[in-house]
Amino acid sequence: MKKYLKRAGAALLGLTLAITALAGCGTKQTANETQNASSAEKTVYRTVDEIKESGTINTTI
Repeated sequence: MKKYLKRAGAALLGLTLAITALAGCGTKQTANETQNASSAEKTVYRTVDEIKESGTINTTI
């Protein structure tokens, strides 16, 4: 009986871990991410020559 409970508990724990791992891999795009994606499309990149002419490099984190 004790052996059966250990196996059933281990199986339940393994199933729970598998389900949470799969649920964690899914993606859901929020409204904030949608705005960031649309603003990324509007980003204008400068060429190396334009950077050399201005003398500054703009970086964001």
